Amino acid sequence: MIQLRRVLCTIVLCAVVMCLHTVNEKADLAIDQFRWHVTDSKPCVMSGLPELIERSKESTVHIRVNNQWQGSGVIIDEHTVLTAGHVVDGANYVEIMLSDGYFLRAESWYKDPGNDCGILKFKEKFLPSRASKLAAQNSITVGTPVILAGSPYGDTFFNTVAFGIVSGLDRNYGDFWPDVVTLDCLADPGYSGGPVFNMNGEIVGIVVGTYSRYGNSTVITPVHILQEMINNERAGIIKTTKPDTQSAVP
Repeated sequence: MIQLRRVLCTIVLCAVVMCLHTVNEKADLAIDQFRWHVTDSKPCVMSGLPELIERSKESTVHIRVNNQWQGSGVIIDEHTVLTAGHVVDGANYVEIMLSDGYFLRAESWYKDPGNDCGILKFKEKFLPSRASKLAAQNSITVGTPVILAGSPYGDTFFNTVAFGIVSGLDRNYGDFWPDVVTLDCLADPGYSGGPVFNMNGEIVGIVVGTYSRYGNSTVITPVHILQEMINNERAGIIKTTKPDTQSAVP
């Protein structure tokens, strides 16, 4: 009888050891998969995010209109900044502040009458490293992770970032926002005109406002509309407006 008990105890002990070994193997596998997920820079949101933000912020600018804080923008080539149309509405003098604190005065600007987007043009050349590329026009899908950059509440909070995902496509909020995309993160006042980047650091849109009772849905003009405006400007189809020298703020 004692011998039988010893055999049973041995069997039970072996079973317990085998179970613990299996659990440990599964835990190690899960840890390995987690490590792979957070270290692969392509599919993972977490890996490389600080570096991506730092690169993206170089192209973000703070915009003043008529010598007053107005919004944000993003450099896309050596002479051009994208912003929201309402940022330059009624402007006779526009200047930007770069990420290093240097100010530049816009030579001319354009406001798209059909969409909330606009262009600033400059005589000075921006460094190539400051420019951000536009994403492919069909690259936005619901669930796409994005980064917002801008100057909420003026230059005191210049180059503040927010993180979220695309929450809705093909939204129509009347004549002012006929074709926009929504995000699930909050954009405070001053983000208007600021860039929205995907995880490759490409521009998928610009912030134009918020929508909802509590302002927790951000509205952006998507990249396909921005690209159409840029193409029209480069082809000479649209003309930018030069400042009114008589009323321009010195």
